[in-house]
Amino acid sequence: MAKKINFGSNEDFIKNYENLKSSRKMAELYNCNKTSILNHAKKIGYDVNSNKEYKLSENDKNFIK
Repeated sequence: MAKKINFGSNEDFIKNYENLKSSRKMAELYNCNKTSILNHAKKIGYDVNSNKEYKLSENDKNFIK
């Protein structure tokens, strides 16, 4: 039987994800698999790619192209 993971409120989950910026780190926090984190984020409608920070700016990318 699968264990029930208590993610708390959706706001707390999103705040934690924005601070940690990684499903792997979130999995350590909630003591579960990173897939469970990604599935929960999808279930509540949170886009995990929305808070990624890229090393290259848009200007740098355009310059390279």
